[in-house]
Amino acid sequence: MEITGREFPKSNRIRKWRKFQSLSQEGLGRKLGLNSRVIISHWENGKSHPNPQQISELMEILECKFEDLFPDQVKKAKEKHPHHEEE
Repeated sequence: MEITGREFPKSNRIRKWRKFQSLSQEGLGRKLGLNSRVIISHWENGKSHPNPQQISELMEILECKFEDLFPDQVKKAKEKHPHHEEE
């Protein structure tokens, strides 16, 4: 599924999954090789979004799937392409 920046919601579940893994914004940022917790804060508040590589790393670190982090985008994609089956 290809995702562009305009398709990301103002809110997402990064915060929920980060807290579930008992990680601070700073701790998650360190695991992602980021030098600022502000980047994580911006993702969580919809001011910016992770790039595809960071999303992949987030899913690994937070032990979740894309649809766990961005359920609205999965729903929109299914509504847009109702006959498309996942491979």
